[in-house]
Amino acid sequence: MASNELEAQLLEIGNQLLEPPSTVENLLPLLDRIERCLFKVGQSPNKSMQAALSPSQKALVAEQLLRHSDPHVKVSVASCITEITRITAPDAPYDDDQMKEAFQLIVSTFENLQNKPSRSYTKTTYILETVARVRSCVLMLDLECDELIVEMFQHFLKAIRGYHPMSVISSMENIITLVIEECEDVSCQLLAPLLASVKNVEEEVETHGIAVADYSKVVASICSESASDTEKNGVHDDKDMGGYNLRGRKKKDVDLNMFDRISGLPDEILTSILSLLPLREAQATRILSRKWQHVWPYCTTLNFDAGRQLITFGKLQFDWERELVLLMYVDWVDSVLKQHKAPNIERFRVAFGHGPRSCIDDWIQFAMRKGVQILEMDLSAILHPRGLHYKLSNEVLGIREFSTFKALCSEYNGFKFLKVLDFNCVDLDQDILEYFIYNCPVLERVAVCDSSLLINLRVVGQSIALKYLMIHRCRNLKSVEICEANLISFTYGGELEKLLLRNLPLLVEVSLSEWKGWS
Repeated sequence: MASNELEAQLLEIGNQLLEPPSTVENLLPLLDRIERCLFKVGQSPNKSMQAALSPSQKALVAEQLLRHSDPHVKVSVASCITEITRITAPDAPYDDDQMKEAFQLIVSTFENLQNKPSRSYTKTTYILETVARVRSCVLMLDLECDELIVEMFQHFLKAIRGYHPMSVISSMENIITLVIEECEDVSCQLLAPLLASVKNVEEEVETHGIAVADYSKVVASICSESASDTEKNGVHDDKDMGGYNLRGRKKKDVDLNMFDRISGLPDEILTSILSLLPLREAQATRILSRKWQHVWPYCTTLNFDAGRQLITFGKLQFDWERELVLLMYVDWVDSVLKQHKAPNIERFRVAFGHGPRSCIDDWIQFAMRKGVQILEMDLSAILHPRGLHYKLSNEVLGIREFSTFKALCSEYNGFKFLKVLDFNCVDLDQDILEYFIYNCPVLERVAVCDSSLLINLRVVGQSIALKYLMIHRCRNLKSVEICEANLISFTYGGELEKLLLRNLPLLVEVSLSEWKGWS
């Protein structure tokens, strides 16, 4: 298309947008036309092209379009404004107040990335990639739109899905990296959504089908990329694309390749990062410097997964060799617990085998005192003779024997925060399991596998927080009664004489395997 013809079309459509159609059906085609024209305009346009752009540039930030209620119109307007910012770079096309409103609209469209491909999704990916290419996100820093940047981060981290093309993932990664690099001081508020999203990755994987690798790759890249890396990824100067730089902030003249940006972060952010690592690797960071020696004991995720020790254990022939490996595992857990300094923990997991009873008692009490949110005890690694599983007793939990309501001793406060309970090869009876269910106000998930002491189970009452219940291979369990509760999913594996499910309005999933008997 000739330049004169393009300018004529821009003038015509721009003037129509100054008094936009009242119906969405007539407005959307007009926005699509101006968007296609803007795609064809290069950067640093001449004076005649600038004049042709003026009507549409003015119309797009008028209240009728900028604050339109229709979601499809919002995305189309945001796409056009993004193209305007590309064309005028490195100069902002609007004054500061108008730019803030424009960025609010642009960031709001990123929520569409969480939905599977649609009309809005396609336009939103164009917006995202353009923001990354021209680095318009640095204007948000210059305008001190910190809360809006946090919202943008949250949209990105909720939107990581396997169906996105790599260009979308790279654009999100580049924007986050660029914002962090351009900040003279990285605030905790800025990194909080990044770290919080990854720390909850297991729940997200289960709920949305996100691969852990999708998160870990993005976080690893954000935390470790050097300035030269980001230049290669297109975050910095592009031969064919002019972009934005900070106007009001003087950047420090340092060699980022030589500067340890991670160590310069606040301790609470370092602790969150280390909580994403396997526990042994987190411990190993203490050799980096004196500062790192005091960071890992504040990790809030304590996952004592034996890992390679389990492989070694399975190959050992003699009992004394197995006993030695088991004692090494126990010493490791005890050592970490003695050095741990954080007031609370989010996750406590033991995955090995039947260690000394007193040690496991102490570990559970430690987790409860720390206000644990996720408690997992997987003691299935060693094949025990029947009846030799670890038995969870009233005394360990601080429950007074012979109490009608099984009151909790005041020393332990972990039950108030417990959200997930997962026991494998842990013997607990009906009273103890029901104590957890009835007395943990936020306990939503319970899984019990291979418990020989469980004979009957009764879950009754709408005040119970439990939503997901899974019971497998509890060979002595005779009956299960679940009534008038808020249960969403019930999974059972094994034989059962009696099952009663009644008045469960939220129940959407029931899975029964190896089922015998019905009542």
